[in-house]
Amino acid sequence: MVLGVISKKKDITIYQLYICVIDQFDDITEFFYTLDCLYSLGKIDYDYKLRRLRYAV
Repeated sequence: MVLGVISKKKDITIYQLYICVIDQFDDITEFFYTLDCLYSLGKIDYDYKLRRLRYAV
């Protein structure tokens, strides 16, 4: 779900991503845990200059 949205949008802010997948999570903590796991696995990358997430694979 999260990777699908990121791969379609190419780059997206964390807020925009959360709005797209808000129904899939019980709370924002679960959402951030998912982002943390995906980042640790190298599936997503974060551009600190643009403040956007990117699909890394």
